[in-house]
Amino acid sequence: MNADSFFEAFKMCKPKLIKAIESCTMANGSKMNSLSIFKLPLTITGRKFLHPVNVIADMKDNNISIDFMHAHKVKNDTN
Repeated sequence: MNADSFFEAFKMCKPKLIKAIESCTMANGSKMNSLSIFKLPLTITGRKFLHPVNVIADMKDNNISIDFMHAHKVKNDTN
């Protein structure tokens, strides 16, 4: 999740911090530093999840990780 989206969504409350500053590997193999990892409640197409989310300052878009997709058996429908 990009930092702007995180701070906008959680400006009134702070979710549970799991770990401060950690790096993550992107799909293309590059490393990005996260500001922190939080356990966040998510709702995607009506399904509710509680999942660790990396908050990354230098990322423009929000992305769903392959780890999330595997853990929750979510499929990417490109149609």
